[in-house]
Amino acid sequence: MDWMGKCVGKRIERAMTEAGVNLGELAQWSGLPEWLLGDRLEAPESFRLDELILIASVMKHEVAELLPCPPGNSRLGCECDDPMT
Repeated sequence: MDWMGKCVGKRIERAMTEAGVNLGELAQWSGLPEWLLGDRLEAPESFRLDELILIASVMKHEVAELLPCPPGNSRLGCECDDPMT
């Protein structure tokens, strides 16, 4: 898995944890099948943009909050974005 996919997966899982949402609830609210979300979280580099838009929308996040920051960015929330980690 590339560092960008790894970061997207971490950010989605963090958003779910912070919202107290489980996979079944996210599937129900987003309209995406639970099996698909499970597969995507196993291989987060496979998320499509339309899926990220749906997830961000139901989680009340901006899509950009689920995307990686540029490498070398040290701002808060970018800890998973360093390709060297």
